Amino acid sequence: MAQTLKRSWWRRFWRGMAPGILMSSCFVLLGLAALGVSFYPIVQHLRAQHWQPVPGVLQALDYIKAEGRTGKTDLYRLEGSYRYRWQGRDYGGSRISFSLVSDNLDDGFRERIAARLGPVGSPITVLVNPARPTESVVVADIRWLEFGLTLLGAAMFGLPGAVLLRAMLRKGPARVLPPGQVSWPLVLGLLATAPLWLLLAWLLWRDAHPIWASVCTLPVILALNGLRACSKSFRRVAELENGQAQGVVRRQ
Repeated sequence: MAQTLKRSWWRRFWRGMAPGILMSSCFVLLGLAALGVSFYPIVQHLRAQHWQPVPGVLQALDYIKAEGRTGKTDLYRLEGSYRYRWQGRDYGGSRISFSLVSDNLDDGFRERIAARLGPVGSPITVLVNPARPTESVVVADIRWLEFGLTLLGAAMFGLPGAVLLRAMLRKGPARVLPPGQVSWPLVLGLLATAPLWLLLAWLLWRDAHPIWASVCTLPVILALNGLRACSKSFRRVAELENGQAQGVVRRQ
């Protein structure tokens, strides 16, 4: 009897919940991958702040079309190679910027890099990692349009997948918060990510994007406001409990 019930439960699970869990997990993984792609240039840009500039020579620079793409929506990326000298030894590099994606964005980022480097054979400045001289880059600037679009893609895939996965794994009806109350997990999540939002706000402000810098401060403001609301709610509950305790003592 127990074996039959167990087999029946597994059958209902695989026919009912398993497809939803699998699909939502795929969306969550895609969102996480896009999130990694979006923040990779930010992390590398911060690492490169302590790299040393050295003279180099541009050996090649060209627009490379993504394989298998034809027609008006061809995607390109800027690739090249260069030579530089570090502490008496010659090295070669091929990382022009920290951008990872091939795209057809018309923000002029690639054109500005090409104009900045000049023709093949021109002298350039290369940023070299002193701890690992084979690691280098020519342009460490952040391409904010690429960051925003990849972050948007991460949200479009990851958030619906996370909501669906939570709904599939939740037991019982969804709990609705009463008016005036906030979710502690949401507040704690916003507080935990506050340093990241403030870092993005500082970088955007530094790169002359004040509006987007202000947008990045909103999660921090919401977290502080949620913390204030939670504290007020706790004080109110404590006052009610104290009042009830005093009433009990007086009746006794």
